[in-house]
Amino acid sequence: MQESPAASSVRADGIAARPTGTFLSDLKADRYLYLLVAPAVVVVVLFNYLPMIGVVMAFQDYSPVRGFFRSRWVGLEHFIDFFSAPSAVRVIRNSVLLSLYQLLWSFPVPILFALVLNEVLNRSCRKLVQTVSMLPYFLSNAIVVGMVMLLLTPDENGAVNALRALLFGAEPEYFMIDPGWFRPIYVTTHIWQTTGFVAVFYIATIAGINPELYEAATIDGAGRFGCMRHVTLPSLMPAIAVLLIFNVGSLMNGTSTEKVLLLQNPLTYEVSMTIETYTYRRGLAIDGGIPQYSYGAAVGFWQTAVNVLLLLGANAASGRFFGKRIF
Repeated sequence: MQESPAASSVRADGIAARPTGTFLSDLKADRYLYLLVAPAVVVVVLFNYLPMIGVVMAFQDYSPVRGFFRSRWVGLEHFIDFFSAPSAVRVIRNSVLLSLYQLLWSFPVPILFALVLNEVLNRSCRKLVQTVSMLPYFLSNAIVVGMVMLLLTPDENGAVNALRALLFGAEPEYFMIDPGWFRPIYVTTHIWQTTGFVAVFYIATIAGINPELYEAATIDGAGRFGCMRHVTLPSLMPAIAVLLIFNVGSLMNGTSTEKVLLLQNPLTYEVSMTIETYTYRRGLAIDGGIPQYSYGAAVGFWQTAVNVLLLLGANAASGRFFGKRIF
């Protein structure tokens, strides 16, 4: 006996399957969902895909008057100029070292913070600490750098130098103009700003762990530290792997350009001039002269290409060692 159309539209699990038709009919049926996502699609196209046309500037002697398609083509000239410049090795080294220090010190801190916060039994106290830890993330870099300058000023108003003088009788230290202190200051402020926000991802993952796993571990004799080691931390590994992939994939431009520009000064250029600030100063000519848009585009294009290779490598390594990939 032939099955009726109504019966054939019911799946084995008892849920009615919606018949599919042409693209226009599907578009009409789901028009409200498409309208809901349309603003996000427009924003992505306008600010992520259309600007990709500017990549051609890296291979041109770009002129705003002539535009993208009539400017003189120069090939790899700007890439050669960058790598042959005496400052190229210095700015690349500064960018890599600052990003590596940032990754080395700031990546584990949110994990440890989430693990410790999960062990706090008082729910109100845990929520208060989590809320307070997130507040620095919403401060602008200008405010953060202003606070740092007030704390580290060498006169009597600087809290750090006043404390050093009180405890050790030390002379005032000029932290902000000492090249040796630039990286520690940058990394420390980055940890303070991002720890609470990044920890939210780990805390959300911990909240989704099956409580029966903790009960089984407790029955097997595991204490709180044992549950953390054998249940919580392994459950966090997928989230850790994904965030690590993204961090490694942005290693060449993982620093905050705005914060570096605010913290650096001519006395610290030797260690603070990263690829982003170098490109910004030379490409947009804030120090005077003629803007070199094509030169800045070439350096940015090379930087992005390296980041793509790092992302692919980190993704492959994560899939091999952790069994977790993002694509």
